[in-house]
Amino acid sequence: MENTPNKSGQPAAKSKDRMSQQMPNASSGDQSKTEQSFVEKAKEMASNAGETVKNAASTAGEKVDQFTSGAGKGLGTLAENIRKYSPDENSGGAAFNKLADTIKTSGQYLEKHGLADMSDDLSDLIRKNPVPAIVVALGLGFILARATARS
Repeated sequence: MENTPNKSGQPAAKSKDRMSQQMPNASSGDQSKTEQSFVEKAKEMASNAGETVKNAASTAGEKVDQFTSGAGKGLGTLAENIRKYSPDENSGGAAFNKLADTIKTSGQYLEKHGLADMSDDLSDLIRKNPVPAIVVALGLGFILARATARS
């Protein structure tokens, strides 16, 4: 097959030799530089992508903190309204005042602490009370399963 004539009538081996002489060979130095350039570009792109993800996560964290702070302020307003419109002490007002105190305390917690602090506190609570945490998780799972099964 090597000596099979091609369209020009010359054996294929001779034609191949002429082509290799006419085409400049890329030196291994040029290939190495190209590979290094490609690797550097890939590293730069990965670094840029990492920075973008980091910035997005930071922005999302700030938005969540703003949301929790706003929710805390809203709970404080709710507590004030409960106190304002609750019945007097003789007709169950003490229970409403206790509810308002609890809501106000929750609102203050949300205003002062960010999402990271809340997740740390939740982790500590679960570590200190594992059995009730499992019971609550099972209960929530059951409720979610029932709610999604009806849909």
